[in-house]
Amino acid sequence: MKQIVSILFIFLFIVSGCEPTDSGSSNTTDTADSGYTLSSDGKIATVSTSAGLKEMLAKDGVTEITLKSGNYTEEYEINDAKEVIGSSETSINKISVNSTGAKISSPKITSLLAGKGIGDGDLTLENVTIEGDAVFQGGGSNSIKVKGNSKFEGNVTLDKEGLSFKLESTIQIKKSIVVSKPANLLPIDENSTPPNIAASIAINYDSTQFTKVTLMNIGTSSKLIVGEGVTGMSLGTQAKVATLYTLASGVAIDAAVGAAITQANDTGSIVGAGADAIAQTVTKVEMVLTTELTAIIALMKLNAGLITGANPDNITGNFTLVSTVTVDSSIPALDIKWTSSNPEIIALNGTQATVTRPAVNTTVTLTAEITVGAITVSKGITVIVSGASVVTYTVTFNSNEGSTVNAQIVVSGGLVTKPGNPAKAGFTFNGWYKESTYVTSWDFTKDTVTSNITLYAGWTDNAVTPVTYTVTFKANDGSTDTVQVVNDGELATEPTAPVKAGYTFGGWYKETGLTTAWVFSTEKVTANVELYAKWTINNYTVTFNSNGGSTVTSMNADYNTKVSAPPATPTQSGYTFAGWFKETDLTTKWDFLVDTVTSNITLYAGWTADGVTGTITATIVIGAADPVTLPGDISLSTFETFNVAVSETTYTAYEWYIDGKKLLDINSAPVTGHTIFVSLQPLGLEPGIHELTCVVTNSTEVKSSGSVRFSITN
Repeated sequence: MKQIVSILFIFLFIVSGCEPTDSGSSNTTDTADSGYTLSSDGKIATVSTSAGLKEMLAKDGVTEITLKSGNYTEEYEINDAKEVIGSSETSINKISVNSTGAKISSPKITSLLAGKGIGDGDLTLENVTIEGDAVFQGGGSNSIKVKGNSKFEGNVTLDKEGLSFKLESTIQIKKSIVVSKPANLLPIDENSTPPNIAASIAINYDSTQFTKVTLMNIGTSSKLIVGEGVTGMSLGTQAKVATLYTLASGVAIDAAVGAAITQANDTGSIVGAGADAIAQTVTKVEMVLTTELTAIIALMKLNAGLITGANPDNITGNFTLVSTVTVDSSIPALDIKWTSSNPEIIALNGTQATVTRPAVNTTVTLTAEITVGAITVSKGITVIVSGASVVTYTVTFNSNEGSTVNAQIVVSGGLVTKPGNPAKAGFTFNGWYKESTYVTSWDFTKDTVTSNITLYAGWTDNAVTPVTYTVTFKANDGSTDTVQVVNDGELATEPTAPVKAGYTFGGWYKETGLTTAWVFSTEKVTANVELYAKWTINNYTVTFNSNGGSTVTSMNADYNTKVSAPPATPTQSGYTFAGWFKETDLTTKWDFLVDTVTSNITLYAGWTADGVTGTITATIVIGAADPVTLPGDISLSTFETFNVAVSETTYTAYEWYIDGKKLLDINSAPVTGHTIFVSLQPLGLEPGIHELTCVVTNSTEVKSSGSVRFSITN
């Protein structure tokens, strides 16, 4: 017996090779012929072949797989919480992730699918390079984390409602991000700097089909394009957009304080706390459909809605594909070229799809391709063909006299696809219910189908009169009081600010004592309310122009109150102060005992030259050889006035000139026919001799003239 054992041992030694194992072999299981080695505890694997990678991905208990350098050319699935570690020398053809808790580090990947199996879980990508397209159909609010120097060289599609795509500042995305269901684009955490990607971001879905909205809090040096079905999205405090294009007037961008948009078309609207700041700097541009922009819009419209006559998650028979997509009414529709990843199950003849059901549920990718000029864009749409042996049930929708909703075929244990809301005149739709008595609403995210069922539409009668209250706005001596009727629990609308002469409006207050302001953005009306206008009296400045005299300090007065006369009277050598006047031509004197201040004003000092009193009068003799000289050769100051009359008053026209310049061109003093009142100060005449001339015209159109000379000393 001992001899037999010895011979068997020698035989096994020869068969296994006579080279010694290395010192570390006691900690690993060497399965090199299978393309992998495995640690003794069965948790850590190192693989070198495609077959080895597939086997380790499928093996329970393995948590970490390290890839040796090389090309892994098949398609691979991660179906549990494993970490796959590669390097810059590692290339994987295509990988699908269908479980939460997975992590992929460092390899190059031709294409990536984060599948529905992730659910609301998470996936981490670190230092990966995705050379083709990446599609994310799974993930929740804290789900997809992209770290390090990861790069996306193809298109990225976010196709899961509520998914959060969280990025470190070093991430590069070169082509585009297409958001086909409401998702979030965020920095890796709240305190991190977001990336500023080079890719365009295109958001396109029907908002009525979802409860969430898209939040963007990263930057793009390219375009943000928001489709016509997206009624609203949000920009966070760190969002930066180089160019915003909205494709419909109903699109509203809710911008937080800090969000920035460099330029935008004016089709949609920008609202929210940051809207005013953006409006100060944004440049309005027209959306020009370049080849690149047309291709991006076409790409974002490639989605499962192009499949008609079948549920993409449960295909049981033949169906039709949409043949064209419309980018804009100004250009022809673009043709779609369709291909199937598995023609044996879904064979395509143009847009007609013939289905051969397999034995079990099978995933098939239908690729839609559009060519725009020299640019070709494509998108793979994943569908599930129901296996022939799979049990299915019919879900019927009873719309209770509303518009028709088509029935659905659902795999046993599967979810119902939420249909579009039905319509019913005079009623508001409020959801689908399990019973005709509307007790339990159907949860399309959780409830599964285990038999044929009927769901019932619930409706609210719009004719029900809501409880309302009145909000009365008391203007407090401003413009007329106004009244609003507001539904119970709703917000009142802040009215146009009232106007009160001499006062500045300071808001609406809850009490007559004006203590607590009403906050229109948050306070809801739950009873009849009276709000009171707060007013602050305006304070005005009275400026004193001393017309060459000593300086007089300005004074202030509240609206419609009197101002005291300045304590110091101005002085000017050779002149006597004659009071303060309202106009520069010193026509109307300001009465400090009567006149009140109603705006910012300037008062002008009047002066009388010492030794001259009253008004000097002269009469021009028409046709005289020499000009008339003022009586006594009196010289005037620039602050004096005089009247000039013509000796005869039978002429048909009178024209007045000073130093050859028509008087009306240099002074607005009153000219009444044959008499003129001359105020010298506004004329700005230099000291010296000046001549006032009257040119008259008689009834036969003959002109003649007469003059008067005067001198100005200062």
